[in-house]
Amino acid sequence: MQPLKVAFRVDASLQIGTGHVMRCLTLADALKLQGSECQFICREHPGNLIDHILSKGFQVHVLPLKGPTTANLSDVSVSPAEPQPAHATWLGSTQEEDADKCTAILSEQIFDWLIVDHYALDARWETALKAHYQKLMVIDDLADRPHQCDLLLDQTFGRDSNDYTPWVPDTCTLLCGSEYSLLRPEFAALRCYSLQRRRDWKLEHLLITMGGVDKDNATGQILEALKSTKLPDNCHITVVMGATAPWLEDVRLQALQMPWPTTVKAGISDMAQLMADSDLAIGAAGATSWERCCLGLPTLMLVLAANQRKVAHGLEHAGAVQVLQGPEEISTRLPHLLNELVSSPCLRERMSRAATEIADGHGVASIIQQLGSKLTANVPTGSRVRSMTREDLELVLGWRNHDEVRRYMYTQDEISLADHTRWFEKASQDASRHLLIFEDDGVPLGFINIHKIAPGGIADWGFYAAPEAPRGTGRRLGEAALQYAFSHAALHKICGQALSYNERSIKFHLKLGFQQEGSLREQHFDGQRYQDVVCFGLLATDWQANN
Repeated sequence: MQPLKVAFRVDASLQIGTGHVMRCLTLADALKLQGSECQFICREHPGNLIDHILSKGFQVHVLPLKGPTTANLSDVSVSPAEPQPAHATWLGSTQEEDADKCTAILSEQIFDWLIVDHYALDARWETALKAHYQKLMVIDDLADRPHQCDLLLDQTFGRDSNDYTPWVPDTCTLLCGSEYSLLRPEFAALRCYSLQRRRDWKLEHLLITMGGVDKDNATGQILEALKSTKLPDNCHITVVMGATAPWLEDVRLQALQMPWPTTVKAGISDMAQLMADSDLAIGAAGATSWERCCLGLPTLMLVLAANQRKVAHGLEHAGAVQVLQGPEEISTRLPHLLNELVSSPCLRERMSRAATEIADGHGVASIIQQLGSKLTANVPTGSRVRSMTREDLELVLGWRNHDEVRRYMYTQDEISLADHTRWFEKASQDASRHLLIFEDDGVPLGFINIHKIAPGGIADWGFYAAPEAPRGTGRRLGEAALQYAFSHAALHKICGQALSYNERSIKFHLKLGFQQEGSLREQHFDGQRYQDVVCFGLLATDWQANN
């Protein structure tokens, strides 16, 4: 698959939890390994994972938090004009405000995909940003609000794609079910080891993981309830929490008083190995459900939020887990269920075998394949533009210095590689410039420079095709560049100029729909004589009306 440029809009907070960001990071890591560039847009909620995303080597655009703190996030006002998503207060602003902030970020770059994983965003936000991405992917679990997307992922076990029929366009591709679960590659890699080590069905290692936040301290309640159970004397307990979990220090102190050796780990990077080495888990019904299933880890599952009930019910019906319906059942039902599992290796074996049928760890590969195929499915040959990189410098310089190109330039001298490199280093850091390469079937065939010259989306453009490019390349280059300018960069007007003797460029502009807006008399001195410059203009409304 050709490398992609991808933006993720996703948040973590004490209310939202960490699962949305972590599953997006799983996809971003896999894309990065294939050469794609991924960036994140996140609001700085208390309990965010912005530093963690940065530590993984990804750029993060931070949206400021206005108003509420952790205690009153649910008090954020939302627009009452029309029905809002059930989780609207998780956003920390209105959708319109969020879209405005994201527009400022996305409008300066080309993104092949925008991927949004947020229960508080719906079709209104997605439509507002439509000019700034080629394709949109939504990651959801709820099927409770409209989307305007090209691809939708819901990794819930047993999810019926018909659940989304009322909510998405007919052209949307639906990836529904746990076979598409976003698992890091180490889970698939450890699957065989994990299943083999369970053959004697001993119970020496209990894993407790209530998610990255656990704001109500279900972990502490579980540790207290375990004192009433019949865990083997040689059992070791491992508790995993997020590095920013509010009850972390309390749980560490509580662990010292446990009848069994108890280790508390925070912010770990080896969850797959921990799960593979565990014999039983007590876990929340969140994103880690699919990780445990992949490794065949039998689980007592605790529902911590209403949106987890479908996951828990489906996995319990399949025989992969036993479920506690809420924290109120920890002190009463957990000891009973755990004692039953301790005394019944056969029950743990049945749960493990059922779990292995739920997810196999290869969902990410399937999703990446869809990202590539959806992007290219309806793109005509020769219509792709991408950002120029340092690797393009010598190629572009060769085009620029060719006699048939530079004879129509304002500066007709040959340019050195050193000067060309200095120009690129400066221009590529200029937010008002878009330096683009035009490709046909992956072969670079031209260069485009779009430069904003005035507020309100007014820009100049310059371009040239490779001297050896096939006939018709110039027209396709122009159409692809203008599609980018008006759709992805959301410009209002493109201005062009041509020296009066450059009849080919004049005809080219007119064929693309530009209007000749004037002539600057003797505007350019070429070293021998003064030349007139012909000026052109094309409005976004004119382009869209004809395309």
